[in-house]
Amino acid sequence: MSAILGKFEETIHSDNKIAFQNVTSRLRLVLAYYISQSMGNERFLVVATGNRDEAITGYFTKYDCSSGDLSPIADLSKLRIRELIKTLITDRELAEHLVELQSSAELEVGQSDEAELGMTFEEMDAYFAQIATASDTDSTYKRRFVENRHKSHVLPLCCRCSKEFWPEFPPMY
Repeated sequence: MSAILGKFEETIHSDNKIAFQNVTSRLRLVLAYYISQSMGNERFLVVATGNRDEAITGYFTKYDCSSGDLSPIADLSKLRIRELIKTLITDRELAEHLVELQSSAELEVGQSDEAELGMTFEEMDAYFAQIATASDTDSTYKRRFVENRHKSHVLPLCCRCSKEFWPEFPPMY
């Protein structure tokens, strides 16, 4: 992946750090699909890794590893995922190691999800429990959710240009 990203960076010559990080995130998904289709006669599905906290805050890149064929943890918070790890993995040492890992998109050295979001996952769970019924529409996280809602639609909404609905436009199909 580093070689592909290096060539991309050489070709594009951009100082836009966020745009390059988004390319990195999307390349992970492209490579996952490539690998899933390169396994001989077997058919493999790509498992998405997006979770509830990322979806609510918009802390993911559209068409990155939050996308896939199956999304088993999409409605689980990071805390609930950690609880599942402790329950499902019988090797206690491995389970504790996984739970203690700092959540990170790994797009920069030392990057941390909690630092970038400005909130721990414990605080996030408590906050989301409170706002489920709150009317505070000015909150940072409600605003982020609204601003990033488009990321949860894989196929964007479209308008069919037919004479019946748009007489001034020729049909586009």
